[in-house]
Amino acid sequence: MEVSRSNFKEHVDTVLKDIKTCSFISCDGEFTGIRNDNFRCMPFDTIDERYEKLKQGNMKYLMCQVGLSFFFLESDGSYTVKPYNFYILPSAAASTDDTSNFVCQTSCINFLTSHGFDFNKVFRDGIPFLKPAEESKALDRLMESHEKKQKSTFKSDKLDTPTSIKPVDEKFLQQTVLQIKEFLRTAAHGDKLNLESTNSYRRKLLYGRLGEIFGDTVTVEVMGIGKQRPLIVTKVDAERKKEIELEALNKKLRELEDAVGFSQVVKEISISGKILVGHNMLLDVMYLISQFLAQLPNTYKEFKPMANEIFPKLMDTKVISSTYLFKDNIEFNSLEEMNKILHTSLYQQIDCDYTNADAKFHDAAYDSFVTGKCFAIMSKHIGSQASPPVQDIISNSSLLNPFLNKLFINGLPDISYMNLSGAEAKVDRDHMYHITFPPSWQRSDICQVFYPADIYIKWIDTKSAMVTLQHRSDNKAAVLSGVTVTGVLSLVV
Repeated sequence: MEVSRSNFKEHVDTVLKDIKTCSFISCDGEFTGIRNDNFRCMPFDTIDERYEKLKQGNMKYLMCQVGLSFFFLESDGSYTVKPYNFYILPSAAASTDDTSNFVCQTSCINFLTSHGFDFNKVFRDGIPFLKPAEESKALDRLMESHEKKQKSTFKSDKLDTPTSIKPVDEKFLQQTVLQIKEFLRTAAHGDKLNLESTNSYRRKLLYGRLGEIFGDTVTVEVMGIGKQRPLIVTKVDAERKKEIELEALNKKLRELEDAVGFSQVVKEISISGKILVGHNMLLDVMYLISQFLAQLPNTYKEFKPMANEIFPKLMDTKVISSTYLFKDNIEFNSLEEMNKILHTSLYQQIDCDYTNADAKFHDAAYDSFVTGKCFAIMSKHIGSQASPPVQDIISNSSLLNPFLNKLFINGLPDISYMNLSGAEAKVDRDHMYHITFPPSWQRSDICQVFYPADIYIKWIDTKSAMVTLQHRSDNKAAVLSGVTVTGVLSLVV
């Protein structure tokens, strides 16, 4: 099901109920950008460095589509699945940080549109969102403004109006005042007078003049948007004015609730403590937190407990597929390739189907469905390997503990995942070197220096690179001896 701003209110209660009652949730996100060359990820990054690069380089983009699939385990072992596609766009009026900007990467936009992504749905009808801290600030501003109005009167308010007014503007004020006086002469309480559209400068002058002359006998409401906006003057008494102000407050509170939008869905997922499944889901988790819940901390050390508290049960199918139970059969573990292997006779299948007609990869709802179904098949296989075999390990999640909160990390040859709820795996990197050399050097020059060892080279720039011995059994002393005698190359061990 596709959910946008126009039907979000209609479906949000059902979505929140699904979160509370489902067996587990799978997610996938589509982004307006995924990389920043100023913070290039290198194959020799530490986990701390990789997190900091992703945080600084990637979080400026937008998670513009979120796919959520809610899996309900039935008594016969089959699953009922409810997939949703949410189109997301920040509310410029309510947001107070960088998420109100729309930053994109051309290659990402081209990729999404080539797979049928409709950005018109995002721009025209994207669901807004506000982080809880932003919501709290906006609420404080509303209540402070309301309390200020309750304690003051229109007549006594000190408006910062210009002391010198042009004759043409003074004529406008006098004509408007006469028009309002004539209106009030016969008007009953609650009657309204529509004034012609005018600019913000004249509206400011008018507020001051009306306060001086009419006090609390009228209210003035600005209508529409843009520079030229009409005014509506309403005849009121003091009690009615309070009622109008309360109505205005309630209207703004409803608007604030609407502005919170999709954040309430992510917040409910966090509160539920349900298993949240993704495939290669590190960026998904970082965006779900930073865009909808809270600002990310600067360091990985701070991120670990934060992420673990917000999402206590994360399962990354790319990590699971890399373990001994699956890696012999799943050689390439992209979502599409993993899905193909898991749907062969090698694994016991589960009964659940994607109900939407438009099923294609790189659509967030479909990707979340495929991810969740793969997880269900993997879980059934893990249970079948237990002694004695266990049919339902989604409910009895102790068998899933070896995979809990381990998120796959791309491009690190010796680090497979980060562990959000435990100690990180110890890594031996004494076979890796940072080298600097003349800018004229080519790959062959570096290979010659390290000969006869087979090496992996990752260029940093024209004068430096990271080098890894592909085989740890290579004689490191001999390799270093060969490097030393070149005289033109600097090496940091």
